Amino acid sequence: HVLEKTPARVPLKNTAHTLFGLVEELTLRPSSLNRYLTCPRQFLYQHLLRTPQPKKTALVYGQCVHKAVEKSFRRFLKEDKLPRIEYFESIFQEELHFQGVDPSVFQSCIQKFEHAKSWYMEQLKVGVIKPIELEKRLIKKMEEGLIFQGKFDKVEMITGTQEIKVIDYKTGDPEKHIRALHNITDIFSPECDDYLRQLIAYKMLYEAGYSRKKVKIGELQFLDPAKKDIKKYGLQKGKFIHYPIGLNSDMVKNFEQLVLQT
Repeated sequence: HVLEKTPARVPLKNTAHTLFGLVEELTLRPSSLNRYLTCPRQFLYQHLLRTPQPKKTALVYGQCVHKAVEKSFRRFLKEDKLPRIEYFESIFQEELHFQGVDPSVFQSCIQKFEHAKSWYMEQLKVGVIKPIELEKRLIKKMEEGLIFQGKFDKVEMITGTQEIKVIDYKTGDPEKHIRALHNITDIFSPECDDYLRQLIAYKMLYEAGYSRKKVKIGELQFLDPAKKDIKKYGLQKGKFIHYPIGLNSDMVKNFEQLVLQT
């Protein structure tokens, strides 16, 4: 007899009663919303059941770099200048040791950090705008009692205005994201890049907490350089990418609709 492959079961099907208590207490974040839209099964395991996940290099590296950037800019707020590269590197290594990862992941993170060091040296050379806020968690209570929460990396005033720019730091190859952001602006589309929804979420959250301040721009700053030249997308091999996206109220309305219908 030939064995027949049974169709995969939908992970959330017929589990409403079992999962009701978990969902009732659920707080959505940009990452968890994007996870659900991409793969409901992973959303179930990671965000509802919270099964233990292995410490992968990309995740550990991203967390360590973000901590080094955050603490360096906090020094900037106090001292009106970015600290030297040695401080940035010491915070990264301190956080990496704290993670307690296996030697292979540790070494991979150390190797990847050369890119972040080059990025930081560039910031020291060209100068940066002093932030007005760093790493602040914001919460918005939406319809039907849904709680949405997010934490931005950095906020700056747009020069000459009273409007806001929200900056989000990203690690990893920028090409895939820049390509998607350039080609797809429909946040309801399955091909929409997660980072676009994330920036719109920050606008929604920030303006909910600061009604007099409007977020005009969301900017992605990639701490890994482009791997090749792609003129169409403005990518130059070896160059770090700052990708600003204009944000407006219609985008927020569509995002709120997406959240509630999901």
